[in-house]
Amino acid sequence: IQLVLVFFLILHAQIAKQNLIQPFQAEVSFNQEVSFLPIEGHHFNLKSPNQCGKGELVKIDEKSASCKMTTPGKQDLELFVCDDKNTFCKREIIPVKVSYPSTLREWIRYAVPFR
Repeated sequence: IQLVLVFFLILHAQIAKQNLIQPFQAEVSFNQEVSFLPIEGHHFNLKSPNQCGKGELVKIDEKSASCKMTTPGKQDLELFVCDDKNTFCKREIIPVKVSYPSTLREWIRYAVPFR
């Protein structure tokens, strides 16, 4: 029984280290939309509090998520990913760096957001 317990502890530690999001663009422009996909055999948990840092969660379904990055600077996004068999879920913290506006029009949008 101890050997089985050790095996599951090691397996859990490996899952905790594994990134469950496919490679993504970590540096984006102000007001750019960035998309995320879970790795094969996984899906986004729609019941969890997925969020895009200081940006807007534009779209999320089980197979993709999109965030519009509306605030410059470094941000941590949170997306919750589960395996397709629903045996575990993991909170993925995704670091994204958003550049400052580069044009006068972008600076005006940043200073006076239109909603």
